[in-house]
Amino acid sequence: MLNLWVATLLAEAGATAPEIAEAITWTVDKAQKVIDLYLARRGVLAANAIQKLENYRDEAAKSGTPS
Repeated sequence: MLNLWVATLLAEAGATAPEIAEAITWTVDKAQKVIDLYLARRGVLAANAIQKLENYRDEAAKSGTPS
């Protein structure tokens, strides 16, 4: 049960399924299932995606690259 909690926290922090799997010695498939099951219901995946887009746009603006 502790690994499930840790996996969820890692995913909320933006860790990918392969990163989570490596950190807690799970298969990538198992890590992805946890992400799909627990985070999708909480809207975390959408929030993470939006944050990544905002970060990308901020970096592009700093470097002068059109977004």
